[in-house]
Formats: sequence, C-alpha cells, structure tokens
Amino acid sequence: VAAAMARDARRSVLALLAALALTHALLQALPAATFVGGLRGGAARRPVAVARRIAEGDTLPSIEIDEGKPGEGVNVLELFKGKKGILFAVPGAFTPTCSEKHLP
Repeated sequence: VAAAMARDARRSVLALLAALALTHALLQALPAATFVGGLRGGAARRPVAVARRIAEGDTLPSIEIDEGKPGEGVNVLELFKGKKGILFAVPGAFTPTCSEKHLP
C-alpha cells in the first residue's frame, strides 16, 4: 500500500511540474508583457502577461516544454497538431493569483 501511495504521489508531483513548466513556457512566448515588482515592491523582476485571449481553434505557439524530466522536451504545437487536446495550468504557490483568487 505504501509503495502505491508513493508512486501516486510521485506522479502527482511530476504532473504538477509539467503544468508549471508549460505555464512558464507559454508566458515566455507571449509578445505582450509587462514587468512587476516582487512581493516587497521595488524593481521590476518578472514578466507578466498583459492580455492574451485564447479561443477555440487558435493555434498554439511553437514552444518546447519539459515533459516529466528536464531535457525531455516536447513541442506544444507538434504535440497537438491535427488533434484535440486539453491544456491546463495552476497558479504558482504563494503568488498574488494563488493567494487572492485561487479557491481550494
């Protein structure tokens, strides 16, 4: 039982890491970005998407993301080419979106 629980926990962690890597890659590919300060204010540190609407039928950007382990990349455009798929992401832990808008 313990081995099965450990295996399930590992799969959950890998799925979360893959979702976070995809979110990061998609944000890096956005052309419209602005910068915001850190949690304590101050100098700009990280890019944040200003606005980008995604609609059914839109083409995904051709970006590489890690799948499972670093270095095992997959191209998002090629992965979904000619197929239907679902892409999801979660907000980063302790970010403003997570702290203010995420519902447990």
